[in-house]
Amino acid sequence: MPEYTAFTLGEFYTPRGTVANWKEPKVVPLYSRFGQNLVPAAQLQPDGRITGAAPLKSARTENLQAIFSIGGANAWLGGLCVVDGLKEIANINVAQPEASFFILRFSDLQQRIQPLTSPVPTERVLGRDLTVYDQQLDRATSRLVYASEDVTVQGEQRCVSGYEQGDRISVSQDNIHVNLKLTKGWNALVSLSTSSYGSVTRVADVVWTTVPPEAIERWK
Repeated sequence: MPEYTAFTLGEFYTPRGTVANWKEPKVVPLYSRFGQNLVPAAQLQPDGRITGAAPLKSARTENLQAIFSIGGANAWLGGLCVVDGLKEIANINVAQPEASFFILRFSDLQQRIQPLTSPVPTERVLGRDLTVYDQQLDRATSRLVYASEDVTVQGEQRCVSGYEQGDRISVSQDNIHVNLKLTKGWNALVSLSTSSYGSVTRVADVVWTTVPPEAIERWK
C-alpha cells in the first residue's frame, strides 16, 4: 500500500499559482473552455502569477470507484479482477469542477511563441508541474474532485487480461493502489503509473494519492 495521504484544498478553492519562466511584458488573458467556446477565466501577470480566477464550481458527478478502478476496462478485454478491494466505494460520488485548467491564446502574446508543430496551434493548455512538489511525479496526472463528506479509501485492485491469436500470446496485469482520505470540499487527486514489460507480459502499477494546494499551483 502507498503512504497514507489526507491533504485537502478546502471547502472553497480558487485556482492560482505561477507559470514557470514566464516572460511577457503585459497582462495576458487566460480562458476556460465550455463546449466549443473559450470564456475569460483569469489573467496571467508579467511575473507569471495567475490572478483573477473565480472559485471552482462543481459540475457533473462521477462514481468514485470508476475513477480509481480499472475493472471495467479489463472486463471487455476478457479480464479477471482477482483482487478487488474497491467495491465498497461503488456508491460514493464526487463532483468534477466546471473547469480546472487554463488556456492561453498565442494571438494574445506580444512576444509570439512559434510552436514547432504543423499545423501551427492557436492556443495552449497550461499544465500543472507536479515535479516542483515531488520529482517522482514527473509522469503523474492530477484531477480535482469535490467530496460532499469525508471519505477514506484504502484498497487494492489487481486485474489480469490476456490475448491469444495464433502463436501470439500477450498477458497484462494492472494493479491499483489507493490509500487516502478525501475531506469534505475540494481535493487534488494524483495518479502515478509505472509499467514493466516481459517477452509476452505487461505489468502496470497505478498509485493514487492526494497532494496539498502548493503541489498544483506551479504551471507550465
